[in-house]
Formats: sequence, C-alpha cells, structure tokens
Amino acid sequence: MTTPIVSFVMPAYNVAQYLPTAVEAIKAQTMTDWELIIVDDCSSDETYALAKSYAEEDSRIRVLKTDYQSGGVYIPRKIAIDNAKSEIIAPLDADDKVEPDYLQTLWEEMGKAEGIDIVYPIMYRWNGITLGDVHPHDKSLYGIPVEGKEMVKYTLDGWRIHCGGGLIRRNLYLSSFPSIDKEKIKLSTYIDECLTRILLYNARKVMISDTRYYYRENEDSITNVKDLRSFGILGNNQFLLEFIRANYPEDSNERILMERQNFHSYFDALRQMRESSLSKKEKNVVMGQLKISQRSADRKTLRHNASKKYYLLYRLPIRLCDILLRILDRL
Repeated sequence: MTTPIVSFVMPAYNVAQYLPTAVEAIKAQTMTDWELIIVDDCSSDETYALAKSYAEEDSRIRVLKTDYQSGGVYIPRKIAIDNAKSEIIAPLDADDKVEPDYLQTLWEEMGKAEGIDIVYPIMYRWNGITLGDVHPHDKSLYGIPVEGKEMVKYTLDGWRIHCGGGLIRRNLYLSSFPSIDKEKIKLSTYIDECLTRILLYNARKVMISDTRYYYRENEDSITNVKDLRSFGILGNNQFLLEFIRANYPEDSNERILMERQNFHSYFDALRQMRESSLSKKEKNVVMGQLKISQRSADRKTLRHNASKKYYLLYRLPIRLCDILLRILDRL
C-alpha cells in the first residue's frame, strides 16, 4: 500500500450499532486515497469483531486495540495517530458521519493558504435520522486563516467554535502530545479538550470551513452521564489555567475568559451534584476538586470580570455557598 494522503483516526468503544454508518461514510468519500485506523478501547460488544470484518474487506482499514479500557477518546486516538502513515490526520468519532465530499473539500481548504495546520468543519447535531441545529459557531471566522494563538479564546468560557473532525497535520499532534503527561490524563476525563487548546495554540494558522460534520447526540457520552466522570471538567480547568497563565499576558482576553470558565464551572458542578447519584466517597472527591478550583482562582481578575453576587458566594466555604446558591436559584 502506498502512503495515503490522509489518515482517518477513529476511537471506538461499544459502538457496534453505529460503526457501520461511520465507516461507510468514509468508504463513500469522493477522495479515495485515505487510510482508516480504528482503535477499539476494549469494547464489551461486537465493535472489535465488526471493525476487523471491515479491515478484511478493505486494505485501507486497519484495526488496533488498547491494552486496557482507557475510558475516553484521548488514548485510543493517540495510538491511532502514532501509527498513522499519512502526515494529515482526519479525526472521526465512531458514532458520527460525514458527507461524500467532506475530505475533498477540507483538503482543498487546507491548500488555500500557506501555513494552514488545521481546518475544522461545522458541526451539526444529528440523531441518526434527522439533522438538528448547528453547534454555536462564530460565522465571521468562516474561510479565513487565523493565527492559532488567536483561536484559543473562542474555546474559553463557552465554545464559540467547535473543534471536532477536520484535518490536522500529524506533526502538530506529535509536538503537542508531550504537553499532556500521564498524571494529567488521570486527573481529567476531558483531557482531549485540553489537547484541542494546545493544538490550536501551536498551529500556525487555523481555518473554519462550512463543510458539514454530523455529530450524533449520544446519551451515553461523557457530556451526558451523571456520574463522577462528568465532573472531570474541574480537573480540565486546572490544566487549562496553568496553560493559559503560562502563555498569555495577565490582562489578556484569554486570561479573563479562562478565569471565568473556572468560576462558572464551580457553580455548574454544585448544581450538578444535586442531580447526581454520587457515593459519599465520590462526593468527597468532587469537594476536593471544588476546593482546588477556589484556591487556584485569580480573585483580582474575577472581582472585575464576574457577577458580584456570585463572586461573594465563591469566597464562602463550599457547603455554605451551596446552601445560599440553592436559595438564589429558587428566587
């Protein structure tokens, strides 16, 4: 097999019912010079066997398996990228799909200007049958190469761009992976979101294309579960606070937005705990993360850039803050 132009990388865990749609979408691409690497994260259903059957039918498809269940997409995706033959990576989740001209369009967009390291599509919500609305996106960014460092602010304190799918240069991944060590992976189930910010920061230029990526709203995804994993955003914020403080000036928009993100996540987590069936031990873990959130905050920045009444609550002991927040939420 000659070196493919693009390597699709696909983490997969218990997605046997969705995998055919994702794989067939790749096989239907008008641009055919690709490879697909599926990395099974120790699935308990037929995902691995199904992926192997596709590999037996098409030499462009390879299947790998993690040594243990990682519980997220970061490690399987990294394994796929480490084993990719192409210098251009196309991430695609195993329960999503793209249109036949997706790859061709993104490839042409990447070649429009020198130094474009990332091209992202527009993500549309999709339930497997009907198309939903587009994820929030700043339309002023469409089709314009933007310096990667400038794009980071659009991901802080709310996503104003969505960084799923697309084309990303492999060397950008390889140079960004070392910023995330094993200890940080343990701290956050949202570590893939940290990697996204690092990729953007390290990219020379980033472009947003109006090409469609269909994102399946999966009830079992980490963003919808109500267990301890869903509080991983708190650990994610600590990583990002360090990263943003190390790379942006004190009075920058990025610093302000990141402090606000940590601040807002604190209150979101308190509200979320009311709906979660956490054990006493798990609640203590979250309480510890909330304390870290308080201690790590830049109160000077928040004092001038956050709601005054919530800022006053933020300074209180966590249990007292929670009691007053419940009262405030009922008003």
